[in-house]
Amino acid sequence: MSENLSITHLRTFLWVASLGSFRKTAEKMNTTQPAISSRIAKLEEILGARLFERDTGNILITSEGEALRPYAEEMIKTAERLPEIVQGDIKSNGTIHLGLTGYAVATWFPRFQERLATVFPGVELILTVDTSTNLKHSLQNRSLDAAFLTGPVNSSRIEDINFATYEQYWYAAPSTGLNNFTPYNLVNLSRFPLITGSKYSKHYLEVTEYLSKNKIEGFSVFPCASYTSVAELIECGTGIGILPEHFASDAEKEGRLVKLICDWTPLPLSFTGSYFSGPKSNLSKRLIEFAKTLV
Repeated sequence: MSENLSITHLRTFLWVASLGSFRKTAEKMNTTQPAISSRIAKLEEILGARLFERDTGNILITSEGEALRPYAEEMIKTAERLPEIVQGDIKSNGTIHLGLTGYAVATWFPRFQERLATVFPGVELILTVDTSTNLKHSLQNRSLDAAFLTGPVNSSRIEDINFATYEQYWYAAPSTGLNNFTPYNLVNLSRFPLITGSKYSKHYLEVTEYLSKNKIEGFSVFPCASYTSVAELIECGTGIGILPEHFASDAEKEGRLVKLICDWTPLPLSFTGSYFSGPKSNLSKRLIEFAKTLV
């Protein structure tokens, strides 16, 4: 029944929670007390929970009501900002120098590009696709306005917005004979080359540093410029490789890749939308927030 939920229901709920009175809420919302009571009853019916205890004129919010309150507040704030968001994006114009990693290009960016002309018709993007390390340098020397990268950048003039986090796993081709139910020690898989992201990427460095720190020898490490290349080399049996679960899920479901249980995997891949704090920062921030809705 969620299709019957309205902003008016939520606004009424917040006023009752704040004022502790149906009568005072009716006065505040310029309506009648029965109307307020009806709205709350309808909201409780929609949510299947009792939001207030009504005891001899005292209105006390329940634990279910307290759980609802922060979400209701956020929905009201979003609803109030919609005209500003929509009109502001449509009226925005300018050129943004935007940095992307190969992962963004292989996953969500095509959807972003497809919708950009509709949501931001006056914005032109000039793209740079590179490693996160190089994108950070480009942001700091101001040759980029914004970038999606493995962050945060942690610089005084750069703002970081948490964008997306992806768990990573080792994958192999079925032809290797490895399976998804046997626990493996990485050291015992040295007969397989390790396929990683591009050289000096966070992906590559984390794997090579782990091998060096633990004095694990005998591995060949094959860095690749893109996650698509990593996946293709794994699928054809060249070696085992690290991929974000989000990226490999379709190939795993189709039986082209096997997710391994291993004693060590790299940390989750955390991306930020980062932008230079300057004249274009407001537009950069809104582009990042829009992209976040597509992940």
